[in-house]
Amino acid sequence: MLEEYPFRFLGYDKQGVIVIGIPAGIWEVKPRAQSGNGRELLLHITQILERFARFLKSNYSVETIKPQAVLILDLHHLSIQQSVSKPGE
Repeated sequence: MLEEYPFRFLGYDKQGVIVIGIPAGIWEVKPRAQSGNGRELLLHITQILERFARFLKSNYSVETIKPQAVLILDLHHLSIQQSVSKPGE
């Protein structure tokens, strides 16, 4: 799943908030959802959030934690028509 739906920790912004890059334009969401495996994608997104929570817990104390993240969505290669059209169109 990580190869199909990658994401990367890119660093921190000037305020110390975590920056994560998501190449969403290459994520093949529609075929997975149409094949009945949309639940797997939802589980993967949940795993991303759990990893983020574990990262926060292991790198920050209650006093210094910044429960925020900057998400950069790379939409290169995203086709709106392909993403929203009905099968066979």
